[in-house]
Amino acid sequence: MTLNTRNSVALRIACDLILAICVIYGWWYVALPIGVCAVWFFPIYLEFILGGFVYDALFGMNGSFLLAGYAGLIVTVIAFALASLLRRKLR
Repeated sequence: MTLNTRNSVALRIACDLILAICVIYGWWYVALPIGVCAVWFFPIYLEFILGGFVYDALFGMNGSFLLAGYAGLIVTVIAFALASLLRRKLR
């Protein structure tokens, strides 16, 4: 699937806005699939990892368990790495 530059930028901005709204409202179950799809379609979609960081800053548990406060960041980094690897292997 090829997108021209104008459509690609518009689609990326739309994904960013949807991801930001989902993270702000705490809808991580919606933001995660959108982020994985965006990582698949766009070459470098670091906004997904930033979304995990922001989610942890807003809703992370403070020191209750070792890495529980960083669960959003950990999940996004793992999903980003897996989607990037699968994209390279399957294309």
